[in-house]
Amino acid sequence: MVCILLHFIRAQRDGIWELHTCSFKKTLPLYHYDHTNYARLSMIYLAEMNQLPRAVKKESVKRNFVVKVSNSQFNQADLDHSQEWLNGIGKKVVE
Repeated sequence: MVCILLHFIRAQRDGIWELHTCSFKKTLPLYHYDHTNYARLSMIYLAEMNQLPRAVKKESVKRNFVVKVSNSQFNQADLDHSQEWLNGIGKKVVE
C-alpha cells in the first residue's frame, strides 16, 4: 500500500499521467473495505479517464493535468489541491 501511495504522490508532483492512472487503478481494491462510495466513484473516474478525447489525453500526457507552482521540481499539485491553496490564501487575506 505504501508503494502505491508513493507512486501516486510522485505522479501528482511530477505530472506523469501514465503513472497517475496506473497507481490510481491499483488503489481501487483498497476502497472496497469500508469506503463503498469511493469505490463506486473511483471506478467511474477511471472509466472516464480511459475514454478521454484524444486531444485532452495528449495534453494530459504533456503534464497539463496539474498546476505548477514554481520552476523548481516536484512541486506540482492537482487542480483540487491548488484550488484549496488559493482558498486558504483568500481566507488569510480577509482575516
